[in-house]
Amino acid sequence: MITLRKPKVEFAVVDNLRIRYQDSAKVGAKALVFIHGLGGSIESWENNTAQLSKKYRTIAFDLPGFGLSDKPHRKYTLGFFSSFVLRAVSKLNVGLPINFIGSSLGGQIAANIVTTNPHVVGKLILISPAGFTPRSFSTSPGLRKFVGIIDAVSRAEIKNALSAITSARVQGKDAFMVHERISMPGAMHLLLP
Repeated sequence: MITLRKPKVEFAVVDNLRIRYQDSAKVGAKALVFIHGLGGSIESWENNTAQLSKKYRTIAFDLPGFGLSDKPHRKYTLGFFSSFVLRAVSKLNVGLPINFIGSSLGGQIAANIVTTNPHVVGKLILISPAGFTPRSFSTSPGLRKFVGIIDAVSRAEIKNALSAITSARVQGKDAFMVHERISMPGAMHLLLP
């Protein structure tokens, strides 16, 4: 079995928010910036970043409100996330143009970045991007499917809720991680309208 080396996990402060990120920091390589989806985190991209970091500089981070990044009590809008991603990649000295890979909510954020700041984007890869909403993604149809997790009180209930929104087999370790993350102070604010 081949074991892939994962990029090192670190923390940075962007706009007074502490965020967790991974950066393979491959000098001189083209950068790939990964943006996770709703309920996601750096771990959503582990297999991708481990493999692609052999050739590219791979950068993934927990968006504010997710994973182990700060969870401020604020309106989480598409504009907020898009602006935040641009400031985060600037803080990490990612040169232009930037290649974005976004999944679900991350795809929506990446698509918004390319429509509002086309000059900063090199390539764009969208994986099941979420649709656009006028105010906040908290009212999106995707979130309504995800809402079963809000009332879940155990890993088994979270695993059932995750299974209801994906055709992929949900692993116990994934349900454990989601349960652990939504139990963190401030995490539920992001999911509530």
